[in-house]
Amino acid sequence: MTGVEGWKVGQGFPESAPLHRQLAWFGGALLAACMVVELLPRTDGERYRAKPAARRPAARGMPEPTDTMLLERDLRLALELELEQFELMYQPIFDIKTGIPVAVEALLRWRHPARGLVPPSVFVPLAERLGLIEKLGRWVMHTACTEAATWATPVRLAINLSPAQFSRGDLEHQVIETLHRSGFASDRLDLEVTEGVLLEHSQPVLASILSLRTLGVRLALDEFGQPGASLGHLRDFAFQQIKIGRSFVASMLTDPGAMATVRRVLALAADMQLDVVALGVETQAQLDLLTHLGCAQVQGTLLGAPLSPERTREYLWQVIRRSDGGSVALGMD
Repeated sequence: MTGVEGWKVGQGFPESAPLHRQLAWFGGALLAACMVVELLPRTDGERYRAKPAARRPAARGMPEPTDTMLLERDLRLALELELEQFELMYQPIFDIKTGIPVAVEALLRWRHPARGLVPPSVFVPLAERLGLIEKLGRWVMHTACTEAATWATPVRLAINLSPAQFSRGDLEHQVIETLHRSGFASDRLDLEVTEGVLLEHSQPVLASILSLRTLGVRLALDEFGQPGASLGHLRDFAFQQIKIGRSFVASMLTDPGAMATVRRVLALAADMQLDVVALGVETQAQLDLLTHLGCAQVQGTLLGAPLSPERTREYLWQVIRRSDGGSVALGMD
């Protein structure tokens, strides 16, 4: 066999073949090269940029991957890439009387290259189910403390904890290591847990919380007031702050039950000498009512939306220049 018919992979160009066969060989070689290039692994960025319409059909007998399966794959890959797709935003918490931010809460965001911002309500439960939340939690704590250590004003930093972060029993060591590496003061750190954490993991959580208290870290009970809220949890776990759930703040003007819950939480906090923060303040009417009821601290988009690390640093500088030791108008400009 001669010419193109006898050519095999690894052999040179068949110069002895007729011109039309040489052209046919060249076209076939070009097609093969393109196929090889297509089969080579893409970079991570290119893999994410591929459009859904370009996906190849599943192999015969294999089911198509669901959207959840694809998101799980992307989440695992994002964590393998040293978390470069994740970022933190910071939302101020204001003192109602002075109008000055007294704390800033770190909020985790996942900026997916193809999907855009994926809500935490979607990817955090997914990370918990896949066993990835611990690595994510470590990154959040280290990054937030490192950034907050550079801020011009010593506001407190609030960080949410997942139930899974208590499961291994090394949370105290993780906090100590983070504070040491970042240079952030322990008495400026607020660690927040939801009451669901206490119900599911009461003994491990109690042991961890008591050990964290010895470090000077403050503990906050997040979204308090939900069904099953327990006075015993406030007492046993020695919380120093309560955050009123945003659902109650959102409906307290129209729902007598929500109003009763807000009043009850505020009275309870006063009796136990705990700080209180009302979450999700979005309207002036809500702010006016909370002020009337004696709520000391508020957080919500009415007063300040989450900011990037750079904008947070700039904003805190502005607070220092505007306040000069006195009161300022409540909220951000």
